[in-house]
Amino acid sequence: FRQVQVDPERRAGFLTSAGLMATHANLNQSSPVFRGKFVREQLMCNTLPLPPNDLVIEPPQLDPSKTTKEQFEEIGANPACAGCHTLMNPIGFIFEHYDGIGQWRDQQNGKSIDATGEVVQTDDIDGDYDGAVELANALAGSTQVRECVSSQWFRFGYNRTVTAEDSCSVEQLNDVFRSSGFNIKALLVALTQTNAFLYRRAVELEPDANGGAL
Repeated sequence: FRQVQVDPERRAGFLTSAGLMATHANLNQSSPVFRGKFVREQLMCNTLPLPPNDLVIEPPQLDPSKTTKEQFEEIGANPACAGCHTLMNPIGFIFEHYDGIGQWRDQQNGKSIDATGEVVQTDDIDGDYDGAVELANALAGSTQVRECVSSQWFRFGYNRTVTAEDSCSVEQLNDVFRSSGFNIKALLVALTQTNAFLYRRAVELEPDANGGAL
């Protein structure tokens, strides 16, 4: 391995790394769905709605000469799919310069790549974006994303999901993270200072047949 310089107009941190792009793609092409879902769930901490139970999936016959974006725009146009996919696909389109293995591309099937997409239903970064570097910069400055980082470290550090009872602990983490200038080390230390870490809920034990506690 050797260190290389990357083009700042093409790569911006882990979000545009080849590894992340490849693990959120299909075997033979990029996946706007996987990539958009990753941003929504892992960086924004959104919970995406489940598809209707009676949904009958009938994929359209796709034109292989079209770009991935054009194909997924056809899929997302289905009213039965639009509810979820309007939250994911447009974000995924912003990563279309990266193919299935995360390699940069300017064309697909002889057509210029269109890496524009609209981000909707967020706290503070709604808007149109052209390319992943622009989106990455917006995400880095987003309060919603920064608070999601705190929640994700909470989940990882305590090996459980966040509950309503954890709201004070999560807010404490957000305050420390913010006051430290969003320093990850400070956030990790703060994880050991919350009520969720220091205390456990009392459990009432039932007596066994001999009068002892089970």
